[in-house]
Amino acid sequence: MGKKLLFCDVDGVLHPLPTLAQMANATLFSPPCMAQLKRVIRETGAHIILSSSWRCFEGTRNQLALALGKHGLLFADCTPRLVDGRAEEILRYLQQHGGEVDRWAVVDDEAVVQGEGLMMQVLAQNFVQTNGATGISAKDADQLIEILNSEDD
Repeated sequence: MGKKLLFCDVDGVLHPLPTLAQMANATLFSPPCMAQLKRVIRETGAHIILSSSWRCFEGTRNQLALALGKHGLLFADCTPRLVDGRAEEILRYLQQHGGEVDRWAVVDDEAVVQGEGLMMQVLAQNFVQTNGATGISAKDADQLIEILNSEDD
C-alpha cells in the first residue's frame, strides 16, 4: 500500500490570513487550526508535503518545523518551485512520486485549481479550500479525512 500525502499551505490554513493592519500582531499557527491538522494526520496517517511559499526560505521552513513539532507533527517534503503555479507544482510532485502514493489531498485558502483538463479535474476532486480569514475548520478537516481515507471504486 502506498503513502497518503497532504499538500498543505500555511497562511490561511494553519492560521488566519492577517490583513495588512494585523500583520505586526498576527498570531501564527492558531491552536484550533493546528488541532484540526493534527486530527487529519492522526486519522489518515498522511505525510505533510509543504506546498506553501513558506517552503522557499530556510527561516520559514525552520519556523514551521518548530510549530509543527510542538503538535507532534512534521512535514516530510516540499513541492518543487516552478513558475507555473501551485497546481503545476503539486501535479509535478505527484508525477515524480506517483508510484509511492496511494491517496492525496490538497488544502489551501487560495483557489489552486485553475484551468481545465483531466488533471485539473483530478486535482479538484482532491482539493479542500479553507476560509483564509479563519484557517482550517472542522468541516475542512472532515473533507480531507474523507478524501484521504476513501477507497477505490
